[in-house]
Amino acid sequence: MKALRFGILAGLMSLVTSGSAPGQELSVEEWREDLQHLARVLEDVHPNPYLFHDRNTVRSAIEELSAALPGMSDDEIIVGFSGITALLSDGHSGLHMRSAKFPLTEFAPIRLRATPDGWVIVAVAEEFDWALGAMVLTIADRPADEVMAEVARHWSADNESQRMYGAPVALAFGRMLRGLALVDESGVLALSIETTDGTHTDLDLSLITIPPSFAWTQNQFAAPGEGTRSITGMWSDTPLAFSHPGAPYWSEYDAEHELLYIQINQINSSNRPASVNGAEGVVSLPEFLVNSLARTEDHATRILVVDLRFNGGGDNFIAREMIQTLQGYPELTKN
Repeated sequence: MKALRFGILAGLMSLVTSGSAPGQELSVEEWREDLQHLARVLEDVHPNPYLFHDRNTVRSAIEELSAALPGMSDDEIIVGFSGITALLSDGHSGLHMRSAKFPLTEFAPIRLRATPDGWVIVAVAEEFDWALGAMVLTIADRPADEVMAEVARHWSADNESQRMYGAPVALAFGRMLRGLALVDESGVLALSIETTDGTHTDLDLSLITIPPSFAWTQNQFAAPGEGTRSITGMWSDTPLAFSHPGAPYWSEYDAEHELLYIQINQINSSNRPASVNGAEGVVSLPEFLVNSLARTEDHATRILVVDLRFNGGGDNFIAREMIQTLQGYPELTKN
């Protein structure tokens, strides 16, 4: 087991290569060996693998995938592995769907976002910018809600909020689309949409092949590929929470409401610029918090908002320091 490495849990799974079945780089026996390796690792490494799904449920999923391997493509198998790790409902226990042997270079240039009314296109290839803001009705001739729920079931996450954030990212992965049969050999993702003026129409997106890059995943309103457009360019009045979609953390003071708004999108220090009331610079997360909260010393502040909705996780030691910093302002955090 030495040719392909998947990161899961503490970093663990490797796959081999030799004779293969049609549509497979690895043989059925080799895939099956790695599937059993995964099953062992889940129990040996994870402290509580059956907290959300009992052992029989997980073992049944493994056995079903094992039985289906002879008729599956590599993409289908890898996505199947991902679905098994997602059963742990643990955002830190997932399978990376890429490696040196199986690089992830194929993407759909689109990003959706969940809203109370349905799934909305918030970024797309520039030639389809007319579709920005459109409601997605179907994906591959299936209801959009149904498809996105299936994609979410193959994305490791702690909770429903993380799954709803992760599913649009995963939908842009060509491997996920092929693994779930949402595109065929043509490499076209077919959607039916309702545009902002109420028109019902089709949107056919060809997958693009680009060097592996995942910087776009850090921006809620970005899609893979260089020539993409974002819905943020259409807004005449940008909601406060979306003012800095690519920033790791940022803050802004609202004098009218005597409110300090702090948004933290990663519990870790970043080499990307943060913003403190419009002033940008690269600072550590603890330093950022100190600088942001310092404004309350000479600006009347009745309300403190710390927005963690888009936080993807990070370092618990820094999280502890963050909490201790906030506790230093009891007049703002007592409620």
